[in-house]
Order: sequence, then structure tokens, then C-alpha cells
Amino acid sequence: MVRGAFGESALPKFLSPLRSSVITNYESRIAIVAICLMLVGMSDYLFQRPAAFIRLEGEDAEDFLQSQCSADLSGLDAQGRDTLWLNHKGKLVGDSRVWRMEDEVFGILSWYTPAAELLKTIDAHIIADDVEFEDCTDAVTGVLSDVDWPEGLTALWQGTGIGRFAQAALLEQKDSEAARATLEAAGLQAVEPNELERARIAAGVLRIPADAGADFTPLDVGLEEQVSFTKGCFLGQEVVARMHRLDRHLWQALRLRSSSPVEATPALPLALTAAGQSVGQLTSATLFPDGHLQGIAVVKRKAEGPYLSEDGVEWGEELRG
Repeated sequence: MVRGAFGESALPKFLSPLRSSVITNYESRIAIVAICLMLVGMSDYLFQRPAAFIRLEGEDAEDFLQSQCSADLSGLDAQGRDTLWLNHKGKLVGDSRVWRMEDEVFGILSWYTPAAELLKTIDAHIIADDVEFEDCTDAVTGVLSDVDWPEGLTALWQGTGIGRFAQAALLEQKDSEAARATLEAAGLQAVEPNELERARIAAGVLRIPADAGADFTPLDVGLEEQVSFTKGCFLGQEVVARMHRLDRHLWQALRLRSSSPVEATPALPLALTAAGQSVGQLTSATLFPDGHLQGIAVVKRKAEGPYLSEDGVEWGEELRG
């Protein structure tokens, strides 16, 4: 859930431009600004409602999760692990963070996969398992920050966030105002929600299924780090293992930047062409302070830019890191 599609953990992004192979002017400025903010003690936070929070419990709950999810979930702790949910063809259904809440109780959190999608998958594959589940999405909210949490924050879970908002916590809705007071008393400042979208795109974090869904396998979009090829059987495992062995995936996820400044974020998705041929779709995009769009696209593996979206915008730069 929180790993970039380009093989990079969603760690704070203020140092990423210093090690990227391609550095945009905007990224360079953000790196400098973020380091300066760290030095003077200014930090950001924002609240973000997750798309799903599901409580799963029962004697067979751990084995059930291990059989359904792509990552090796054995020995889960309170931090948990990122994993994918696939269908029987190895195609993407969703992603989530899974962690142990109590001995036989597990939390399933997804920022972008709707609860209905995960619940449908869970319900369809409980046969004789001693497993019960509950949709608790409406009872919680999330908060993300670019620094460690201050003391006094009451949370159901704390772990890795998204992009430069490297810390995340899941709270009960009733605790949200107390959390806000704790954060602001510690000197954190609230930022606009679109800052999270910029951070997500800059980190190459895919929204599943909005950016990559049932047309793609994890290998198509660079999510193989969330797949275990050694733990044994899970839903979709045979297909994904065969593709991995034969290196037969046909797609790739790219982070792109518009060649020129634009006035507004377009309606998505947008078809992309290269050299006059249809090559894929732009599925995420947002304006950055320099006036350029940055976005995430899924295109054919052999395609080469520049890319032209159907609204006439040229995407001439592939961003790395």
C-alpha cells in the first residue's frame, strides 16, 4: 500500500531528489525547503479518511489472510505489512496494510481500495474458516505527518505513511479533535489535502484500483516487492509466479511530468499515445507549484515517450525516484 511503483519505499521525499537520476526544478526546491523546515522545527500534518478499515478475527484469521494476500503475513506484529489482494487470474483487486491488533484479531487498512471491494473478496473466500469480519471504515479517520508523532496521540495503529508524509496513524473518529489539539500543541501545522496527492504522486504510490486494477498484475506495475514468491499458495499465486519466472509482463507504471505549464488538472483517466500509437492511460495527475502537472500512467512496456494525452498535453519527462 505504501510502496512506490518504482521500487522505492515511501520514505520522506525531502532527500529523494538528492539521489534521483532525474531531478526537476520543483523537486530540488522542495528538497531545500523541506530541509529548512526541519531545521527550524516546522512540520506538516493532515487528516485523511481511509477507503477501508476492516476488523478480521477468529481462530483461522491468520491462516485465512496468508492464503488470500500476496505478501508473507506470518508473524505479524502491531506495525504490520503491506500486501495486495488479487483475483484468481493474478490481477489486482486492492491493497492494504495488515497488522495484528490482538492475538486472533487483525486490522486491514487501505487508503485507496474501497471497503466494498475488499469485503467482497473476503466474503467470497470464507468457506469453512473460523473467521468473522466487520467493516469499521465509518468509525475511523487517518492522520499523516512528516515527523514522528508527539506523545499523547491515541491511535488504533501507527506505521508508515505516504511519500513525504512518512508517518501515519489510524484513529477512532471520536478521538480526532483531541488528536488535532495534540498535534498543534506540538507545533505541527495543518496543510491542504492536495498536498497528500502531490506527495503520493511524487513517491510513485499507486491508488488501487484507480491507477491499476483488474487489467493488471502486480508485476505489470512494479509492485513485486509486495509479493512473496516463497511462502506458498495464495489467491492468484500460480499466475504471478509464472509471469515472474518468464518475465512476461507487458506493462509498466511511470511517473510523468507535463512538458509545459498548464492551467488546471484534467479530468481522468486520459488515453495516451506515443508516435501516433495507443500505449496506455494517464490515471493520476495534479498541479504542482511550478505550474506543471505530474502524474502516474500505465503504459506498454516497450513504449517510449514523449507521450501525448487525449487533451493535447505532452508528457515529455519520465521522473525517477
